[in-house]
Amino acid sequence: MVNCAAVGSVRLARENLKRAADETRKHALGTDKALAAAAEYKSAHAQLAKAIITAGGPKELTEFVMKGPQEEVDTAVSQPVVIRRSEGRAIKKAALDNCMQRYIELIRANPDGAPEPREVLAQKMMNEFHVTLHEARGCRREAIKRTGNLNWTRHGRPGRSAGKNRSKKQVKKQVKKNRLTSFFRGDRCAF
Repeated sequence: MVNCAAVGSVRLARENLKRAADETRKHALGTDKALAAAAEYKSAHAQLAKAIITAGGPKELTEFVMKGPQEEVDTAVSQPVVIRRSEGRAIKKAALDNCMQRYIELIRANPDGAPEPREVLAQKMMNEFHVTLHEARGCRREAIKRTGNLNWTRHGRPGRSAGKNRSKKQVKKQVKKNRLTSFFRGDRCAF
């Protein structure tokens, strides 16, 4: 005799699993919404397995629901993953947006300047968001523009004091000028 309530709970759990699967496909990988949808999907798997056990279903079926198909050695044929160009662009755009948001968070948390050198931060962004160095630098520039915090535009260490802020070329030019001035004044030790 089949318990109608148990079959109904299996059907409801299966529908919830389908809904959760559709929800995971809607969001770009790596986003907070995608992680939440993945957790919901895993929970829906557990609910379906529990409903199957409650309805008196076979244990192998619940294991299949929880683990997925277990492939045997030498019989598995791997299918290549195909990502459409539009999906690839959407994934890249989401990665760039997340990278820029992380830079904005860092700028707001550290308004006086970057907590680490820009190349170290760029490398972290490259590892975390799978963007190129050029894209990470672009995200940094855009985040600085959006926040208006110019303290993050400095290169490396803080600048020198006002009198010493000259390039090597300017220093050489000044030395040469001083020598020539000394020579024309009659100093013998100019050169």
